[in-house]
Amino acid sequence: MIELDGDALAAAVTRARNYPLPHAGALIRHDGSVAACGLVKIEGDHAGLFAVTTAESLRGKGLGRAIVAALLKEARRRKARLAYLQVTADNEPALALYRGFGFERAYDYWYRARPGEQR
Repeated sequence: MIELDGDALAAAVTRARNYPLPHAGALIRHDGSVAACGLVKIEGDHAGLFAVTTAESLRGKGLGRAIVAALLKEARRRKARLAYLQVTADNEPALALYRGFGFERAYDYWYRARPGEQR
């Protein structure tokens, strides 16, 4: 469902294993495949949500909400009081999801790349 080719999957797993902060993941399977997933990193009383995604064919069914709820619950269990995340400004479904959990825009983040390196 969530598609990563062999190299991208191996790189994602390696990155996750090497995170220097305490972290936990949440995963939902559907018909034997990963349907939604996410990661929370804990740094003191702060929790960062990362890599929250839902398979395109299953969006709008509450899976993202379940992932975010599970990650925030784990963050609270680990004594985090504040949470943050990054999301692209034009991802309205994700913005609506996060607003439902009380997140609001704190600042704009600008990615930069040299000519020819943009993706």
